[in-house]
Amino acid sequence: MPVDIMEYLFKDFKKFPLEMNEISDKLKAKLQTFYKDITEISKETPRFTHEEAQNVKDNTSLLGSNFVPSIISSEIKKCKRFFIFKTKINNKFNVTVKFLVNNNDEINDYFNIFKKIYIWLKFIYKYSDTKQTKFTLYIYLSDYKKKLPDTKTELLSQVNCNTAVTYACAMNGECLIYRKEEWFKVLIHETMHSLCLDFSGLDYPKLKSKVKELFPIKSEFEISESYSEFWATFLNSAFESFFVSETEASFIKNWEIMMYFENIFTFFQVIKILDFLEIIDYKNLLIKSTYKEKTHVFEYYIIKMIFLFNYDSFFQLCDKHNSKTICFTKTDIMLDKIFSFIKEKHKSQELLENLNWMKIYYARFSDNKETIGNTMRMTLFS
Repeated sequence: MPVDIMEYLFKDFKKFPLEMNEISDKLKAKLQTFYKDITEISKETPRFTHEEAQNVKDNTSLLGSNFVPSIISSEIKKCKRFFIFKTKINNKFNVTVKFLVNNNDEINDYFNIFKKIYIWLKFIYKYSDTKQTKFTLYIYLSDYKKKLPDTKTELLSQVNCNTAVTYACAMNGECLIYRKEEWFKVLIHETMHSLCLDFSGLDYPKLKSKVKELFPIKSEFEISESYSEFWATFLNSAFESFFVSETEASFIKNWEIMMYFENIFTFFQVIKILDFLEIIDYKNLLIKSTYKEKTHVFEYYIIKMIFLFNYDSFFQLCDKHNSKTICFTKTDIMLDKIFSFIKEKHKSQELLENLNWMKIYYARFSDNKETIGNTMRMTLFS
């Protein structure tokens, strides 16, 4: 958790109109299931092999993706040390984790990170319908932070917003994470793509066209990114809560608190982005505006905000109509339900009130603006 940001928001959170409502019985029951599952997996001692490889060149083809900033790609290509961990989940899902290292770290420094990855992958695998049998994860924990561009003449792009890239729904899954910042939340997001838990593998022009009617802006309207980012925030909060909680009751309460602050932070980020783009009000997105981007900013932050602000009802939509809650039911009917949800919630009075309050708050804040005002991270807790 970025302490400076958290402390700043915590100072004024009581003034924020967002209420922490009691969660539904269905959501509470699912969180109880999550707690039991994570507890059980975390007690396991995974069977794995590990080795250090030196003076080798093993670069993933994902380095050539437009979603990898060139400055980071060039740095990764210089790495000649790898810490390689291999394991198998449920005796059929072969996982290889390759840490790319260009410092003096030792392989023992990465055991805890690998264990956290293992817990996550075993947890989420049961929710996937994928026939994928192989997954290779490359991780380069660079210190590059996601920040606003230096000038407003620059478009928001991959260097400002992205942390990883993956092949969606591929039989031989592959993923590259290239920042330390938010790495675990990003792993969750990319796994949603890789294990085909979202709908990034679908062609859905009708949904894109209908969302464009609500927001007539220049965007690719990859709403699957919003779906994955919602669940990444939801589940990242669950795991972060688990690691600081001693009981099921405290796990649920801590999760609620984390989700409350994730909502506040998401409003903060949306207002910041609109300010950077010199769009004076969120409502201007509902008419033709000058909004421009070079990556999925609209989906990562703005549509995700709509889902997150209504997280209980969005969860219930997924729980009712998806076969395994998280795994998207890939039908036109479900795509229509996603659109109906966005249409119903995108300009609700409660959403607009919270945005207006944050707009006023953002306009007058000055302390720590260098850090808080520039960060483009998508979650608080990591």
